Amino acid sequence: MALVLQIVVVLLVLVGLITTIMSIKNWHWAQMLLLLSIFFASLAVLFLGMEVFRIHRNLRAGMPAKIAKIEDLEEVNEAFLHGTRDAEVISRAFAGDPFGGEVPYDAEAEGRMPGMGVWRSRIQDLARDRGRVWRDVKAAGPVDPATGRIPVTLPAPRPHGLEKDAIVFAFEQGPPNPATPDQGRQFLGEFRVVDEPGEDGVTLESVQRLDERTGGRLVRSATNPQIAWRLYETMPSDRHEMFAGLSEENLKTLLPAATINEYLRHGKEATPDDDEYHRAAFDDEGKRVALDDAAKVKELYDRTLRDYAYMFSELLRQ
Repeated sequence: MALVLQIVVVLLVLVGLITTIMSIKNWHWAQMLLLLSIFFASLAVLFLGMEVFRIHRNLRAGMPAKIAKIEDLEEVNEAFLHGTRDAEVISRAFAGDPFGGEVPYDAEAEGRMPGMGVWRSRIQDLARDRGRVWRDVKAAGPVDPATGRIPVTLPAPRPHGLEKDAIVFAFEQGPPNPATPDQGRQFLGEFRVVDEPGEDGVTLESVQRLDERTGGRLVRSATNPQIAWRLYETMPSDRHEMFAGLSEENLKTLLPAATINEYLRHGKEATPDDDEYHRAAFDDEGKRVALDDAAKVKELYDRTLRDYAYMFSELLRQ
């Protein structure tokens, strides 16, 4: 088709030139010049129009596929915003990285893909349960050995929101060292905000009496420029959900070797050697019942949750 069009254009050019040249005897040279200008301008417009047509054709060739892709993405975005039960949309939503086709929720328990409103509400619930957290806290001065007081700076948020007499729990920020706990990041203690807080900092005072061990640890942490702290409004709670699904390798990077087995066994079949404090009974519907309930059909190992605030308090008293 393109070749035929080129031949037609060439023939028109030849005919036009021949006709114009043969008419020179009857026309003034100015008329001839005007006619040639119009002729060549028409050719230029023709070629430019053909080029525009070619560009538009190439651009529009992929439009149907792109429109279909946009419609798919809009459908997926709508599912993320408001949730959906459409299995096809759900599979497309989590097909790529980092999910690799696996949905990040319990599909059987949810019954549908939760929307952003649900996730936002759950995150707010988690944040409410956890309490406020101040990260990247740094010591702004030395520890007073007589009072156990230390000034600290809080880079965010502004204002920091801590008031006088508020209680916070201080942890070193960073990964633990299960093999050698003294070499990893540790819990520093329970502190009270004393004096009137400044715009970007407060003065903390240890609630427990500092001895040589706890005081020395606090001084080493405060004087190490590589270590930052995290202050928690409430002591972080122990929950089974926090460790659910973690592999043994991941648990080894978080927990001492002596405790890993109970985390791995949680939710698995109990053995006769397990005491009553580590056994949970369930009926045929999966509901938890008493160990001596007649409806009991199975017993699973149940890891005892730890009250960290009580445990740390007792350890500091020793």
